[in-house]
Amino acid sequence: MRRLVIPLASYLAVTIVVPILNGASIDADFREHAALAIALPLIIATMLSLVLRCQRFVIVEGHVSSSLAPW
Repeated sequence: MRRLVIPLASYLAVTIVVPILNGASIDADFREHAALAIALPLIIATMLSLVLRCQRFVIVEGHVSSSLAPW
């Protein structure tokens, strides 16, 4: 997740901070856009991180460990 800090910060700066600095009106539509722009990348990054972390626990030296596999 640490590797995603700079790309996520850049994305948020472009999609939220720049429009505010350019004088975009902060109405309900912009607040909805900002909420989605913040929430969705964080949800996706968290899910990806969990999947990759689970893979590391299940795969041991190139094969699936029978003690850790859910089947």
